[in-house]
Amino acid sequence: MRKNAALAFLVPLFALASCGGEEISSAPRHAIDWEEGEGYLITNLPESAMEGDPVYFDLEVLSVFYKVDAVYMNGEEIFDTGIGYRFTMPTEDALVTVETSLIENYDDPEDNLSWGTSFDGRISEASESDKGASWDVTTEIPLLFHNISSGSYVSSIEATIDVSDPDVIPLDAIEFVPVTASMSSSIVGGYLEVDLKEVKAGECLVYVSLDPNNGSLGTLIRKIEVVPYGELKVETMEVEATFENRSSYQSGVFVNISDQDYIYGSDTKEIHTVWLDELTDGTYAFDYAIGHTYLVSAAYYPDGATTMVGLHVNDWVGTNEGGASNHILDGYLVLETPGASPAIVLADD
Repeated sequence: MRKNAALAFLVPLFALASCGGEEISSAPRHAIDWEEGEGYLITNLPESAMEGDPVYFDLEVLSVFYKVDAVYMNGEEIFDTGIGYRFTMPTEDALVTVETSLIENYDDPEDNLSWGTSFDGRISEASESDKGASWDVTTEIPLLFHNISSGSYVSSIEATIDVSDPDVIPLDAIEFVPVTASMSSSIVGGYLEVDLKEVKAGECLVYVSLDPNNGSLGTLIRKIEVVPYGELKVETMEVEATFENRSSYQSGVFVNISDQDYIYGSDTKEIHTVWLDELTDGTYAFDYAIGHTYLVSAAYYPDGATTMVGLHVNDWVGTNEGGASNHILDGYLVLETPGASPAIVLADD
C-alpha cells in the first residue's frame, strides 16, 4: 500500500485532461492581454490560461471605415475559426495584437452605385454672410446609379450614412435625396445633400450604402475635404462660344450658360448671361469647368418688357477627338476637348 501511494505522487505535473474534445493541460497559468487600437474591440478574451490550453476570443470591427488586416498572438498570426479567433496558450504570457487599415476609398465596380464623375472630393464652407442667412445653403454630391431605370420599379431606398469626423461634417448635415423618373414615381437616381452652414474646414470620410426595396445598389466610401469659402479651385479650360441669332428678334435677346454641376464656393461662375447686343464679334469667351455639363437657354426680353419669350437652342456637334464628346443636345452643352468652340444657334421656339 505504501508503494502504491508513493507511485501516485509520481504522476507528472503536466497531466492532461479532456474538455469538449480538446485536451486541457494542468501546466502553469500565464497572463493574457490585448493591445488596443483604432477601429476594433476584443471581447471574451480570458485574463489567463494554462500552457497548452486552447484560447478563444471575439473581435468586433467598430467602424465602417476600418478593416482588419491581420491578428497576431506574440507575433504569430492567428485566424478566425468561425466561432472566434483561436490560439494555443504558450509557455509565457500572451499578447494579442491587431493590424487594421483605414478605408479611405471604396467603390466596387461590380455593384450599381458610384460617385458622380463631376465630383472631385471637395466642398466649401458657407460664406460668413450665408451662414446667418434665412435660406438654405447646400451642395449636392452626385451619385451614379447603374442598370437602374424607370422599369426597375424602385419605389423606396434605405440609405445608411456615416461620417468619420462629425466636427467636420456632422451626421445630421448630410442626407440622401432620391431622384424619380420624369414620367413615374420610380427612383432612378439620387445625390447626397450637404448643409454647408454646418460643415467646418477639414477632412472627413463619408460612407453611404443604398438598399432599394427590391435589391441592393452598393456601398461607397470617400474622403471629402471641406475648404474655407472662396478657396475651392476648379480646373477649367477657356472656351470661345459663337452665337448666331436666327430668331424673329434681332435685339433684346440674351443667352444663359448655366453650370449644372456648379460647386458652391468655387472660383468659377455658376451662370454666364450673354446679351447678344453687347457682343462685338458674335463671340463670348468663358472658363468652362472641366467635366461639368452646362445648360444653354435663351429668351427675348427687351428693356421695359414684362414677360420673356423663350427661344430655341439648336443642337450642335463639334469636332470629337479620341472618343471625346463635344455637343449641345436638347440645350445641354458638354465639352471634353480643349479648344472646342461651340456654335450656339438660336431660333424661334
